[in-house]
Amino acid sequence: MSKPFFSIVIPAYNTASYLSRSVGSLLQQSFRDFEILLIDDGSTDNTGDMIDRLQAMDPRVHGLHIAHGGVSAARNSGLQLAQGSYVLFVDSDDALVVPDALERMYKCLGDMPEMLSFGILARSAAKPELMRHPGFGETDGRYRTVSETADDCIRGTIWFISACTHAYRLSVIREHQIRFRESLTFGEDRLFNWNYLRHCRRLFYMEDKLYVYTDNREGSGSHRFVAGMLQILMNLQEENVSTMLALCGDGISGEEKDRFRAKCFISALREAWKHLVHYYPSLSGEQRSQELKGILTIGFPGCLNRKTLRRRQLLWLYGLRLAVKLRAVWLLRIFIFAECTLFRWYKKRN
Repeated sequence: MSKPFFSIVIPAYNTASYLSRSVGSLLQQSFRDFEILLIDDGSTDNTGDMIDRLQAMDPRVHGLHIAHGGVSAARNSGLQLAQGSYVLFVDSDDALVVPDALERMYKCLGDMPEMLSFGILARSAAKPELMRHPGFGETDGRYRTVSETADDCIRGTIWFISACTHAYRLSVIREHQIRFRESLTFGEDRLFNWNYLRHCRRLFYMEDKLYVYTDNREGSGSHRFVAGMLQILMNLQEENVSTMLALCGDGISGEEKDRFRAKCFISALREAWKHLVHYYPSLSGEQRSQELKGILTIGFPGCLNRKTLRRRQLLWLYGLRLAVKLRAVWLLRIFIFAECTLFRWYKKRN
């Protein structure tokens, strides 16, 4: 039996109400040389039964039931089973936008680049008919070397946020044993992409927006509170900086490299504050205090004595309580801007 061109890995955990739409967007594709690997990540609803039914309907669909281990474990299980030349990852509540999405990808993969990148749309779980472009980076429909890609990342025109907006050559994954880190509770896609880039020579960027993801779905793994978010983000940005500086071309100046480093860590701090603010109303008093202490300590190591740290914690606790009570999003933005400005000043001094 000949091997398929695409292996499409779909991890599924308690998404029975979305799964048929997701798989349906694949089965209606005009390009038909693919396999679908549905990985049931220990679901407690009827997702497993639905996977069995979908497998019985089409020989290209293959189901696997595993104990619940998270999205990374499910994707890694899919990678072990994959037989295609290229691997795509599709989340079980997402879909391909148009019926010729795979055909468009196939036409751009004739010269077998290590990676294909394409555009993404977003839709709200509450209003799935409305789609928007989330601005995850720009594409221009051409081949690039990996050093050109790293240059663009440093200059801020391309991001590698999701694993669902790329096609990866399976032979590269197998040769270099690239896997999703199962111990991570956040950012596993980013780390996988950066590790993969280290083994690329050429990438192709499509202008087409071929993937649509469901935003703000209740129960989604990407929309949950993560304790110690700033430390996780700092570790991820260390890897980002290390990867891009190792891969970039000679045309990147020292000043651009320094600016990139600063931008990455400011971005981590801003994302951590936004994460805390978003989930703040649902946290206990102990969690609020612990997260605030963690952010303030990590962001300003060694510069806050016990009294100053306690004072800033109280300031943030009262400020957040007031902003949430008044539903004053503008006030939270001022707090975050002030904190990032102070962080930038501290980093320059040290």
